[in-house]
Amino acid sequence: MNQWVDLVVRVEGRLVKSISRSFAKAYVLSGGKDQTLIALNREVVLNKAKTWIMEHFPVSNKFHLKKIYKEVLRDSEVSVLLVSPYFLPKRWLIGSMHQAVLRGVKVEVLIPKSTNNFFIDRVNYFYIYKMSKLGVRFFLEPKMNHAKVLIIDEKEGMVGSNNLDNFSFEFNSEIGVFIKNTEVIRKLLKITSEWKGESVLFDPKLYKPSWIDYIVSPLIRLLFFL
Repeated sequence: MNQWVDLVVRVEGRLVKSISRSFAKAYVLSGGKDQTLIALNREVVLNKAKTWIMEHFPVSNKFHLKKIYKEVLRDSEVSVLLVSPYFLPKRWLIGSMHQAVLRGVKVEVLIPKSTNNFFIDRVNYFYIYKMSKLGVRFFLEPKMNHAKVLIIDEKEGMVGSNNLDNFSFEFNSEIGVFIKNTEVIRKLLKITSEWKGESVLFDPKLYKPSWIDYIVSPLIRLLFFL
């Protein structure tokens, strides 16, 4: 298996309380009984300061991820950079990315050349091929990169737990740290630039899906769970 790469953020100050409360909320929703943790489950005020927490709890009917990605792709002016190990986009995400490209926004995705799952690789390449034809640029990384990153116009971004797949957007509980701090964004850009420098730009002329990919890939996209 290829060497794994990932990305984490260190949080300080009031944000630590927000994350602790968010964890407690997930703990309660999962049936946790420890009263010390339950006591932390108070309403979190997600004010959009320079750094804030994005919570996504489908079990509580909170589908914040979809809203954020739609808004980002709709309102971006120059560029959107996504990093994800798995690229199994739903139709709304395909449409949102395509609309951003049509507006002149540079949409780029960093994704591993090979993941930890052969079947997911087939589906990744199927959708990479389709989206490349629509103008999205894909960079294939030599290592298995498990990071999940979103950077908008090189001014703000998010590091979180969600993959670009059906389960993250519709079923899984996810969390992300949304960042507008200039110094942190600069560090994120430096890291992602290094990853991109080690990658190869996907060329749709060198790959052609087979007939079975057109049948199996949409099915796996709907059933995918990791």
